[in-house]
Amino acid sequence: MKTITKGYIAGLKAKKSRYDLYDDCLHTWVTPKGRIGFAFATTVNGERVRYPIATFPDNRLDDFQREEVQRRYADLYIEHTNSIPTEVIQHRQLQHSNKLVGNLFESFIQHHVSTLNASTRKVYIQRLRSTLKDMHSIRLSDLGKRHLLDAHNGLSDTPGQQSTAMAVLRNCLNWAEQNDWIAETPWRNMPTAKKGKRNRVLKQDEILEVWECLNPMLRFILLTGQRVGEVVALQWEDLEIGTGKGYPPVRWTQPDNKTGVPHVLPLPAFAVEQLPHWIDGGGTPVVGGNGAVFKSNLTLKGYAGSDAIGRILRTAVKDISVPHFTVHDLRRTALTNIARLMESAEAAERVANHTLGDVASRYNLYSFEKLKGTALFRWSAYVKHLTGGGKFDADGLPSPGGIGQDGEPMQWHDIHEYGKAGDPWEVV
Repeated sequence: MKTITKGYIAGLKAKKSRYDLYDDCLHTWVTPKGRIGFAFATTVNGERVRYPIATFPDNRLDDFQREEVQRRYADLYIEHTNSIPTEVIQHRQLQHSNKLVGNLFESFIQHHVSTLNASTRKVYIQRLRSTLKDMHSIRLSDLGKRHLLDAHNGLSDTPGQQSTAMAVLRNCLNWAEQNDWIAETPWRNMPTAKKGKRNRVLKQDEILEVWECLNPMLRFILLTGQRVGEVVALQWEDLEIGTGKGYPPVRWTQPDNKTGVPHVLPLPAFAVEQLPHWIDGGGTPVVGGNGAVFKSNLTLKGYAGSDAIGRILRTAVKDISVPHFTVHDLRRTALTNIARLMESAEAAERVANHTLGDVASRYNLYSFEKLKGTALFRWSAYVKHLTGGGKFDADGLPSPGGIGQDGEPMQWHDIHEYGKAGDPWEVV
C-alpha cells in the first residue's frame, strides 16, 4: 500500500495539461490550474472500478487533510485488495523474478522516488545508483539476506553512508513487496547500522589551510563556536552594535535558547570583521543592516536551513587536501580550543550554550558574559595570530613578544583577558 507523504503531495504541481498517476490502486490527478484529486482504482472480476476519495484546490494540504486521504485510501485498499486472486499476484511476481536488482532500483526511482522532495530524491538516487551499485547484477529470484549483509558490511568504514544506504534499501524492498516485485522482503532481523560518534577537530595546520577557502559566514561559525542553525537564524536586531575605533563592539543576544536565560555573547573584533559591513569615507568600518545577517548571494535572502551551509562548505574545500570535515566540526574545533586556551571545560560549555542540569537551569541564572567574552577573545586572537603568520611557543600558544610591567617576557594570558586589552565593553 502506498504511503502518501508530504514529499509526494508537494510534487503534485500543475503542468500545461492534466496528468494522472497510478500507484498501487491509488489514482492521483492534477489539472492545469493545480487542482488535485485522489481516487481508489482497481479491477474487480475483470471490470475496472473507481472510488473517489477527495479533491483539493491545490497541493497545499495540511497534515490532517493528508492523513485523512491516507485513511480513506487504506480503508478501500484493505476492503478491495482481498478480491485480487492469489494467482494474479504470483503471476506478477513471476514476471519480475528474472529481472535484476538494478531493474528494481530503477522502477523504484521512477514510481516512488520521483514523488519525493528534491533533496531527498537526490540522496535516494545517489545511494541506489552509486553506493549500492554492486547489487545491480543480482537476480531478484536469488536475492537474500546474505546480499543485504554484504552491502551492510561493505559500508562499515563509512557509517554515515551505511546508515542512509541501508534505510533507502529497506524502503525499496518494502515497496517491491507491496508492488509484487518480490513475494517477501528479505529484510528480517537485519543489524542496525552503527552511527559513529564524530570527534573531528581541525589541527592547527588544517585551520590555516582551510581559512582562505571559508566565506565570512563559515569563518564566523569557526570564531564563535555557535550552532549553524543559530548563525543561519541570526538577525540584525539580535545584535547590539556599539561605537569605537575600528570595528565596533558587538553583543549578540540569542532570543531562543536552551538554558533559561538569554545567551549573550560579546563578539571580538575579528569575529565582527566577518559580519557584512562597508567602509565609510573616513575609513571606518560600518556594521549593520536589516533582516538576516547572512544572506544567499543568489536569492539575497536569509538561508532557509542548515543544509545549504553544508553544501557551501563542501564546494569551498573540494580542491584542498584537508581530510573531510563538516560545519559542525568547525564548532567542535572552536569549543575544544577554547577549553584548551582557557584551561576550563566550563568556559567551552558556556560559549556552546549547552543545556544545564535541571537544578542549575532553575537556580544558576548568571549569564557568565565576562567568561564567554574572554574565551571568544582568546580564541579569535589565536586564529588571527595563526592566519597572520604569527609564532607559537612550546605550549602551542601565540607568542606576543615584548616585556611586561614586571620586567618579564609577556605571556599569552597577560594580554588576552576580556576587558583588559582595549576591548570597549565594560562587563560587571
